[in-house]
Amino acid sequence: MDKKIKSVRETVWPWDVARRGIAGRSLVRRLLIQLAVMGVVALVFFLLGGRRMALVVLVVAGLLAGTALAAPKAYELIEAFLRRLGVWAGAGITWLLLVPFFYLCFVPARLLLRLAGKDPMRLAFPSPQSTCWNSRETPSAREDYQRQY
Repeated sequence: MDKKIKSVRETVWPWDVARRGIAGRSLVRRLLIQLAVMGVVALVFFLLGGRRMALVVLVVAGLLAGTALAAPKAYELIEAFLRRLGVWAGAGITWLLLVPFFYLCFVPARLLLRLAGKDPMRLAFPSPQSTCWNSRETPSAREDYQRQY
């Protein structure tokens, strides 16, 4: 796996920890959890008028249940593939959505602040001050210590 994708993956979600937690559960417990989630998804689709999609979800749930009961090793392979697919989908969404969002929102906002002459984080270089320490007024009352922010 590419180092960049691996670092993004480890930052966004600790997949390895989640995988160890999933692998420790019994096959029947994992299957019951998946069937319950897929049943809820099918119910939501059905209530929203997507009867065909609800049927597709129920058929996939049935196929997974049949595979888990008839061929547990094949079910483990399918589950491992879906976990790997989730890792790739997470990395793809991170790069395809969050990077453009950053450049479309934060960069123009910073440029607008610069045009307005505002520097709320005091990023100007070199700093006109001799130190980066922020001066703070001494609290006047005891209650000020309880409300620090």
